[in-house]
Amino acid sequence: MTTAISSKGFRTRQNNCFVPVTDEVCIKREQNYNPLVEEQVILQPDDDFFRAITMDEFKERALLIVEKLDKKYANK
Repeated sequence: MTTAISSKGFRTRQNNCFVPVTDEVCIKREQNYNPLVEEQVILQPDDDFFRAITMDEFKERALLIVEKLDKKYANK
């Protein structure tokens, strides 16, 4: 069973609007309807994407930096 109520009706009678989990509830917007979930835009890869390094490359470089810092500050 589907129950449709207006958003204004939901706000004013929110405590009375809760129904068993088996029911589906739809809240309709008044006049200027704008969907709550807009269609996701999927962009094409750009230059930043192609310049990016892999996670493995990042791990290797980060490990080298940590090792250099360790050697530098280990003796102090």
